[in-house]
Amino acid sequence: MNRGGTMKSISLYKAVLCSLFVFAIAFGQGKERPNAGSPRERLMEKLNLSESQKKDVAKLNAEFAKQRVEQQAKIKVAAIDLHSLLKADAPERSAIEKKINEISDLQSQNRMLAVDHWFSINKLLNPDQQKIWKSVLDRPLRARFAAAMGHLRNRMMNRSRQRPMPPESQE
Repeated sequence: MNRGGTMKSISLYKAVLCSLFVFAIAFGQGKERPNAGSPRERLMEKLNLSESQKKDVAKLNAEFAKQRVEQQAKIKVAAIDLHSLLKADAPERSAIEKKINEISDLQSQNRMLAVDHWFSINKLLNPDQQKIWKSVLDRPLRARFAAAMGHLRNRMMNRSRQRPMPPESQE
């Protein structure tokens, strides 16, 4: 694979990992026990939220989901721009470097959205609920995130092996 393709794959890989991380923090993933509800549902049940808290959390989740979609769209557009810069007849290193830095900044902002969301929900909770919020998110997420990263890495590597290289332009 050429260097430009590798850089694009790395950027896309990072974007996907960021998205996965954000999703894992906000909602958890997978079922730990059959017929026990989603991890998110179990967490909400353990927190024993008041009706007011439930409404506030739902609003925060909706706003967070919108922000995530907007941020991911910016990352994808920047990745397309980077691809175009790399495919140019005379690629400019400074422009490519600037675009890579822009993508890194966008990915960092994406991660901070998750952190901000976590703290926004934490602020709504009383001290007992905060303990549950922190303890439930601690251990299981590390294992899930590591497993998800391994699965994603394998999928991306298999996809890159299966995808034929596009023919070079013959202009």
